[in-house]
Amino acid sequence: MDLFRKYKTVWLYGSSLALLLLLLKWLELKFVIYDHAFELYAGSIAVLFTGLGIWLSKKLSKPRVEQRVVEKTVFRDPSLPFVVNEKEMTRLGISQREREVL
Repeated sequence: MDLFRKYKTVWLYGSSLALLLLLLKWLELKFVIYDHAFELYAGSIAVLFTGLGIWLSKKLSKPRVEQRVVEKTVFRDPSLPFVVNEKEMTRLGISQREREVL
């Protein structure tokens, strides 16, 4: 407290200058807002719709169908011979080369 009493005039002068500077900056900002009101409104609307577009595109681009892989063990009798299902092969349109690869 002794420091404040010793430099009382300096503190008062400094705080009044800081308050005056704060007031001038506030008025300057107020005039900038009045002079450029349309640009500020248009910019804020553009930012709003940009954010809305990004959110909507992320929402709509998500796949709606989930793909699940189910692995199931199939048991077959090894004593029976393997028989090709010709009807299914022609229905799927599998060529002779594809059959060889399979």
